[in-house]
Amino acid sequence: MYVVLAVAVFAAAIAAYSSVSAQSSMASVATQTSSVAQSISTQTSTIAESLSDSATDTTSEESTLTVAGLGSVTLAPDMVSLNLGFDTIAPTAQEAVQKNTETMNKILESLKTLGLEEKEVKTSYFSVYPQYTYDPEGKNAPTISGYQASNNVNILTKKADRTAEIIDNAISAGANRVDGPYFSLSTEAQKNLRNEVIEMAKKDAEETANTVLAGTAHSIKGVKSTSISFGGYPIAYLERAVSGISPVYAGQAQLQSAAYIPPPPVLPGEQQVTATVTMTYILG
Repeated sequence: MYVVLAVAVFAAAIAAYSSVSAQSSMASVATQTSSVAQSISTQTSTIAESLSDSATDTTSEESTLTVAGLGSVTLAPDMVSLNLGFDTIAPTAQEAVQKNTETMNKILESLKTLGLEEKEVKTSYFSVYPQYTYDPEGKNAPTISGYQASNNVNILTKKADRTAEIIDNAISAGANRVDGPYFSLSTEAQKNLRNEVIEMAKKDAEETANTVLAGTAHSIKGVKSTSISFGGYPIAYLERAVSGISPVYAGQAQLQSAAYIPPPPVLPGEQQVTATVTMTYILG
């Protein structure tokens, strides 16, 4: 009887343990299932928000139109630059410098009579060096036959309309070296011109954009971006109007004689400056 009772008790204990284990396993599965469901729900919500943002970005994209406008101005330069000088050859260096100085002073005085100020004239080059005579047979070493003194001044002035007079006066006073002239625009003229061509280019761009949009449902609501480029800027394109005159010593007296022929008329011409403005407009 005790044996049967012990067996019965053991069997009941086993049954109770099995019931508890089953309940524990089911609770664990339920917990895992709930966690997975929560993760799926979170990811689904994130994807939905992303899609919503993408839809919002797509609908808020701006409509734009990019066009280029051109501005152009043609005018005569108001600045001139040229180099004037005198080369002298004499038996000694002292004599060469003395004669050169005398002639250069006459040249500078002739420039003052045209109203040129000291700040418009500056020395650009001065040198003294020996002249050599060479043995045509090459038997003897070269010997010094004299000295050459050279003095050159640079002129930079707004009196571009008097260029021919400047050259004529200088040569009449003894100059035997002329380089130039070179024409350009003054800093003030460049600034005024730059602003003018930019405004012209902007107006041209807007007119082009309105022409393109005519008959459509769009109109200009604002400007998104702008870029500017210049062409034919005057300071970069200097026109050389007269060839340089270099001294020929055998005929130097002819340059200073009464039979001297003045230089030909100097024609500065006109220079064209352009600006291109690229505009990106916001449409509505």
